[in-house]
Amino acid sequence: RGLIVNLACTFAALILVATAAEDATGSSWLAAVLHLAAVPFNIVCLLGIWRAADRFPPTDRETTLLRASAIAVFLVYLVL
Repeated sequence: RGLIVNLACTFAALILVATAAEDATGSSWLAAVLHLAAVPFNIVCLLGIWRAADRFPPTDRETTLLRASAIAVFLVYLVL
């Protein structure tokens, strides 16, 4: 779901930028806000994975790997 939310926000921002006039600075701000609109959703997902690693603790190494991969996915979604 996170990928779909990020792609929708990114494509909406790209469409807004592509259809905006060259001197429209307001639309570029709106495009930036649209692109970053999925960040709170991604933070909730990251915190959910972080807390789940505490509830169902495998080994310490697996917990660390799970948390590191959750942070990596969050950063990829932030750029995407």
